[in-house]
Amino acid sequence: MNITSKIPVLFCLILWASACSTIKSTTQSEFIEGTITIKLKDSYPVDFKVNEDKSIDLKELPFLNELIKPYGVCAAARPFELFDDPKLLRTIRISFSKIKKTDEFIEALKKISVIEYVEKIPVKQKTASKK
Repeated sequence: MNITSKIPVLFCLILWASACSTIKSTTQSEFIEGTITIKLKDSYPVDFKVNEDKSIDLKELPFLNELIKPYGVCAAARPFELFDDPKLLRTIRISFSKIKKTDEFIEALKKISVIEYVEKIPVKQKTASKK
């Protein structure tokens, strides 16, 4: 992978990180904002290229084309790449910038025939232990 192909991915990750850090300071949520997980149906071929950093170029996921601009989709990744489980390899994490449209984005993704399910990612919080 050459440096020119890494620049767009790096830019999206920086943009996503700065958006999330600004938003987190003003809102309280039980879900990670600007990020959702989808699972592709078993019948959908998983022949897209996954980069070394686990990112997936958005052009590799043509079913997202119509949603990139309206929802500010900026990155995709396969977070469970290390596991050799066919179901987990069909799981994709999508980052987007228009977080006020999260529920609308989820509903739009549910209408795509190759997607089995869509879910928000819960924030992991430590619970107080009883002594």
